[in-house]
Amino acid sequence: MTAEITTVIGQLNKQGGAWRGDAPNQVAVREPKSADNPGAGKGDLFVLTEVRGNVTNRGRLEQQLAEIVRDAYYLARGSVTASLRRALQAANELLLNRNYEVGEEEELVIGGVVALVIHDEDAFVAQSGPAALFAVLGDFVRRYPAKSAWLSQTAGARLDVAEPALGLRAVIEPNLNHLRISPGDVLVLTDSRLARHLPSGEVAKAVEGRDAKTAVKNLSKLSQAEAGSALVMAVIEQKQAAFGPLKVTPPASLGRFFPGQGQRANEGETAAATAPEPIVEPVLAGSSAAHQAEPAPHGQPAFEKSASWYNAFAKKRGSDRSVPANGGHHTPVAEARAAAAPSQTTAKKAPVEPEEETYDFEQRLGQEARELASMASEPTFQKDFHQRRSGSRSSPLGKVFRWGGAGLLMFVVLLGNGLRSILTMVLPGVNTQAPRQAGLQARHAPPSSATWTILRNIAIAIPLLVGIIVGVSYLQKDRLRESEYREFVDTAQSKFQQAQSVEAASALALISEAETLLVQAEQIKTDQPEIAELRTQMAEAADRLGNVQRLYYLPQLRQYPDNGTNLKEVIIQGVEIYVLDRGNNRIFHHRLDDLGETLQPDDESLLLAAQGQVVDEATMGLLIGMTWMPTGGNRQTSDLLILSSSGLFEFNPNWGLTTSTITGGESLVFPVAASSFFGNFYLLDPQANKLLRYLPTADGYSAPPESYFPAEQPVDLTKAVDFTIDGSIYVLFGDGHIGKYLSGQPVEDFNLSGLNQPFNNPVSIFTAPNETVQHLYVADAGNQRIVQLEKNGTFMRQFKPRIGEAVSFANLQDIYVDEISARMYILDSNNLYVANIPTAEQPPTAEQPQ
Repeated sequence: MTAEITTVIGQLNKQGGAWRGDAPNQVAVREPKSADNPGAGKGDLFVLTEVRGNVTNRGRLEQQLAEIVRDAYYLARGSVTASLRRALQAANELLLNRNYEVGEEEELVIGGVVALVIHDEDAFVAQSGPAALFAVLGDFVRRYPAKSAWLSQTAGARLDVAEPALGLRAVIEPNLNHLRISPGDVLVLTDSRLARHLPSGEVAKAVEGRDAKTAVKNLSKLSQAEAGSALVMAVIEQKQAAFGPLKVTPPASLGRFFPGQGQRANEGETAAATAPEPIVEPVLAGSSAAHQAEPAPHGQPAFEKSASWYNAFAKKRGSDRSVPANGGHHTPVAEARAAAAPSQTTAKKAPVEPEEETYDFEQRLGQEARELASMASEPTFQKDFHQRRSGSRSSPLGKVFRWGGAGLLMFVVLLGNGLRSILTMVLPGVNTQAPRQAGLQARHAPPSSATWTILRNIAIAIPLLVGIIVGVSYLQKDRLRESEYREFVDTAQSKFQQAQSVEAASALALISEAETLLVQAEQIKTDQPEIAELRTQMAEAADRLGNVQRLYYLPQLRQYPDNGTNLKEVIIQGVEIYVLDRGNNRIFHHRLDDLGETLQPDDESLLLAAQGQVVDEATMGLLIGMTWMPTGGNRQTSDLLILSSSGLFEFNPNWGLTTSTITGGESLVFPVAASSFFGNFYLLDPQANKLLRYLPTADGYSAPPESYFPAEQPVDLTKAVDFTIDGSIYVLFGDGHIGKYLSGQPVEDFNLSGLNQPFNNPVSIFTAPNETVQHLYVADAGNQRIVQLEKNGTFMRQFKPRIGEAVSFANLQDIYVDEISARMYILDSNNLYVANIPTAEQPPTAEQPQ
């Protein structure tokens, strides 16, 4: 085809049976024409999104999804289909992270998106979840996807439909299709609320006239849905006269994207003279000449400007380019009508504040079915409107300043008049006047020396008096502060003395109260030696009462300063150390020196694995967890197992990284931890409420997994954060309790006891079979400690950094304990430490916790 094609767009958005003037879940972007702009050559983009679930800010969330798809598509490199994949994956990660943070099943949401790219005669479609595209190509009509449970009449708002959607899986595979389009074709993007009520044959009738506005009206009547959203694109032949001149004055920061615009404002024209004129939208071939000469009914073009969405990224890099207040989305209908009015009228009439519009669909649909806003920036009319509106009303804060200033001025005037009256009465000769003589100018007598002396004394006395008053005030204030400080310190000392003569639980409570008083004293006077000394004594006493042992040997093995780093797991196997950075989706591989106290210098094996790495023609996805798998069962080798969203991988120091096999991934939602025992592979997935066990096979773990807990005795795992195995399985829960299970049954003689304070934000639990590890260890980030327990749950002792140590346990992530070498490896978000396990001291006395 030699003729160029373009699209005319119609928009439908209904809520509660009423027509709405905005559609936050829709985005339309014209292909950037400048080679300097991101996304040049990648076609026009149309996006429609839908969110299902219990969410209060549904419109805002749908808008965020649409904007993420837009930005990710134009900023991605590669082909159109590859960019669409990345765009939908980026939107999926937004909902995935949101669901992960919420964690409550009743609060989970899923999303649907359909994205359409038109490039010359090619149309590319990417779809996932509750959204659809109807393509009317000549006499042929088809829905994409042709079959979907999300679009059935019975799906409703259910979130348990076993079909792909955003927010349910770490990796999604969108439905991709390619179409060839020509003038006269119509493409319709819809959400599921409309798609469920639109048979394909009826859609073809609704768009029979190939007019976008009429199609919108027909589709809404046809669906009979109370709510729904649709975006209609009528493909037409582009004519030279189809577009009017762009007369919008963009902000100065966009000048380099639109050369030649913005000049009139610099030449001194008024805001009314620079008010935008509407762009005439493309019209259907065959329309009358009179109709073609008319502007679009709502005065706004059909696309966002290409630079508008790019400004958001420029602003992040420190640019001063501004972003329109509505995020680059469509101008409300009321503002569009005001912008379309003649400039002479808008210059004289004070504009009315725009309000959200709801339309009587049957009476006004034909008038209010506007086409989408274009890529034009926010017009100067809107700026002038807000400036005049803000100038016509005074803010409450401005009134306060204005009345306050008037009162201060009146006080100064009264003070001056009073001082003048006093001087008049006190100073001699002030009121005396020389006798006036006819024809002569009267002369005042010069002031006497006594007058000047009095004035001088007053001038000296006033600042002295003020200084005395200020000095006395400061002295009094210092005395009060010193008294208050002394009271805090003395009370803290008294409570500490009381703590030395009571039982352990009460003593710890008194020491805690004394610490609170010292903090208040420090707010008055900082860096006081007596506070530091008392605090040290209190800490030593609390350590004795709580059986705390300080880690005096706690060197830093490695720091990870890269942005986005969030270390989550550490595994030690001999001299080999493996660290999982879940923030940047990578695994580090280190080696200890001969003494086991420092790491060997980095080499090419430092980065063991990373997201996007290709192994045996398989691409590694998001890294979920890892565990060391020793020989046992049907396994003949010891390897590091790495679970990613794209499958299972194995690493052996002798032959490197290879792929493995695992099944049952479709039953997983958010696995948080992995472990191993005698060749079996275990996965904990709290959101799926499952602890799965995989038995080894010849090719990995290709047999379907089995639930560790019997179906007739389920265990609630929704609050579980970690687990460990020594033959029995210990599950750590976020509320601080620990469950011990053997063969899927709870172990009755296990009970937490003797803790001086309950766990607060426990993050990791560790043990191993008795021949290597005799105890149970818990990383308790909330209390900044590592707790050692007997395997029956009895408290033994707790480890903390020594007082004054720069190391903090407030951000603990994981621990690995080697009792044979008496070493403990400690991981926080950005650092790896090693510590010697202190020799066990005498057991606690009868007054101490048991």
